[in-house]
Amino acid sequence: MTKPAIISTTSKTSVSIRPTNSIGTLLPTQQKLLPSSTMSLHPQQPPIVTSIPPEIFAKICEHLTPIDIFKLSTVCKQYRGFLYTSGSATSQNIWRTSRTKFLTYPELSPPQGMEEEKYIRITNFDKSCEFCGTRDSGSSRIYWEFRIRCCDKCLFERTST
Repeated sequence: MTKPAIISTTSKTSVSIRPTNSIGTLLPTQQKLLPSSTMSLHPQQPPIVTSIPPEIFAKICEHLTPIDIFKLSTVCKQYRGFLYTSGSATSQNIWRTSRTKFLTYPELSPPQGMEEEKYIRITNFDKSCEFCGTRDSGSSRIYWEFRIRCCDKCLFERTST
C-alpha cells in the first residue's frame, strides 16, 4: 500500500515517503519540485510577440524612437538579431526612419560603411570613450575617419603615425 507524498508548502522541496519491500520500514526521499510552468499538461507555446511576421514587426518599429528600438533589441535574441542584422536593408530602414522622424541631429546620412544603428549611437547616446569608458565631459570625441568615439589618450595608444 502506497501513501501519498507529503508536500512542504514552505520550501522548494517535497518529502515523499515510499514504502519498501520489507514490512514496517519506510524511507524518506527528497525530490525537487518542478516550476509550475513545467508541470502543465500542454507544452507552452511561444509568446505571440515573438511570432509576429517580420513585415509587421518592421512597421511597428518604424513608429518607435531610437531609444525605444535600442531597448526593444534587449528583449530577446530574435528581436536583437532582426534589429542588428549587418547589411540588412530592412534593419537599416527601421533605424533610418526612426532617426529622421524623431531626432533633429544628425540630419545627414551616416558615412559610407557605417550602419545606422552605430551612427545614432555615437552621435546621440554614447558620450563615453568606446575603449576605456571615460565619461569625463569633453574627453571623448567622434573621429569620423575611424568611425569611433574615443578620448585622446586611447586614440594615441591605438594609432601610429
